[in-house]
Formats: sequence, structure tokens, C-alpha cells
Amino acid sequence: MEKIGNILKLPKKKQAPSERAELIGYITDTLNSERRGGKYPKLSYRRIGVKLAHLTVPDLYYIKSMFNDCQNRGYPCGKFFWGALKPKPEEDVPRESAGYPQP
Repeated sequence: MEKIGNILKLPKKKQAPSERAELIGYITDTLNSERRGGKYPKLSYRRIGVKLAHLTVPDLYYIKSMFNDCQNRGYPCGKFFWGALKPKPEEDVPRESAGYPQP
């Protein structure tokens, strides 16, 4: 008699190949859930992966925790996400402390 597992071939659940891919998938799914029904199209995993290429895994965990916090407070996650990725303007640094020789 054959085993039931051999007769019924259940599809295996796909797992993310790495921890980083799993976090990017979470971030993308969260952003796309907010965009559903709006005027903006869905974001691809590749686009978010390119945007987050310069961040380390602990930074991605920080974004994930901030998403959870935003959802608990009723704040849009997309607003936090796109605001966090904007480069901050550098403060004015005196020439001598920036390593430039004085004239």
C-alpha cells in the first residue's frame, strides 16, 4: 500500500531565499496594501529592492518595526517610507573643520 503523501503531491510553500528578501517582501506587501484602490500602481519587489540596496539588514528591521508602529497609530506607512528615504541636506560645516586649508 502506498503512502498518502506519495499519492497527494501538495505544493510546497515558497520561502524567501534570504532574510533580506523576506524583509523586502514584507515592506513591498505593506506598501502595496495601502496603494490598493488608489490612483498609484503597485510597486514591484525589484523597485523596492533597488531603493533599499544601500541599507543593511538591521536598517530593514527598523523599517519593519516602524511600519508596525505606523499601522498601530493609524499613520500611513508609505508617508514614513518615502520620507525616510529622502536625503537630508547637510548642515553648514565651517571650512577649517571640514579639512579644507584656510586661505
